[in-house]
Amino acid sequence: MSKRRAHAIRTNHLADDLVVSVLQEELDAHIDAFTSKIVEEAAAKPEVRLLMGFTGIDYYSAMLLASEIGDVTRFPSAKKLVGYAGLAPGIRQLRGGVARNCIRWDTSTSRAQTFR
Repeated sequence: MSKRRAHAIRTNHLADDLVVSVLQEELDAHIDAFTSKIVEEAAAKPEVRLLMGFTGIDYYSAMLLASEIGDVTRFPSAKKLVGYAGLAPGIRQLRGGVARNCIRWDTSTSRAQTFR
């Protein structure tokens, strides 16, 4: 490979690296702006602030749960809400006929996955 060709390849790689760096900075700025907006909206909603009071629930998880659950008054009882969220204990039959209660982690709802 000629010196001229090698120089052109190095120059192109530097240009590519510069473009990637600029695009990464722009994406980071957009992500920061959206994150700030989500935090602002989370702070403005009382149900989200309430959910954030639980250990391990941040603004993102609280916003996700609040948006998926919607109006909690549509559930006639707390048990119905827990069942809807996929967090109700289930009974599994083990060998020897012994049964035990356990959380149904096999559910695929994003509500239950939030707590995993």
